[in-house]
Amino acid sequence: MQSIVRKTFRYDCSRYFSLLPRVLSEWSPETQKLEGHDYEVTAVAFSPDGSVVASGSFDGTVRLWNASTGKETQKLQGHDHEVTAVAFSPDGSVVASGSYDGTVRLWNASTGEEVRLIETARGVHRLAFSEHGQTLRTDAGEFEIGLDCLMQPQDPAPAAQVELRDLWIRLHSQDILWLPHEYRGVRSAGYRDTLVIGQASGAVSFLKCI
Repeated sequence: MQSIVRKTFRYDCSRYFSLLPRVLSEWSPETQKLEGHDYEVTAVAFSPDGSVVASGSFDGTVRLWNASTGKETQKLQGHDHEVTAVAFSPDGSVVASGSYDGTVRLWNASTGEEVRLIETARGVHRLAFSEHGQTLRTDAGEFEIGLDCLMQPQDPAPAAQVELRDLWIRLHSQDILWLPHEYRGVRSAGYRDTLVIGQASGAVSFLKCI
């Protein structure tokens, strides 16, 4: 048992549980903590190739981070209220953000330039691009994007192997680690063996399964 997190909590667990889940022999601790948001992180998403993470916050901004270095690459500003959803286009060139302000904004992921504003009838809490990238599906309706810059990717993004569900980190659909209190967040996204968690503190944490 090499997991630092599991070693920390093994005595507490033994008092209450006689049977613990099987876990990997090693679980790396938090590999990165990205700080920049002023308030709670309410949405996170990986780019299709896993190289960039987008995070939206109650501070009204969307921030883009280099997933390898943790460096903030873009700060996207324009929403009047909390950002509640973020998503990348299938080719990774555009980031969409939805907000309580009743808009969806589209941003160039490389330059940070706002490329389109979509008015919605109400606040947006969920959004996703269609397979071909030309339709944006939200809980406030579907919208045609009409951007010439979007291209259909050659290969679909790989399915995430790790996810967060009911305070458990799951690998290949099996519970492997109950998330300690200090790591718990409000939104999460997985890419292959990496889990990113948006926290109430405004931080974005990376945990990697090895």
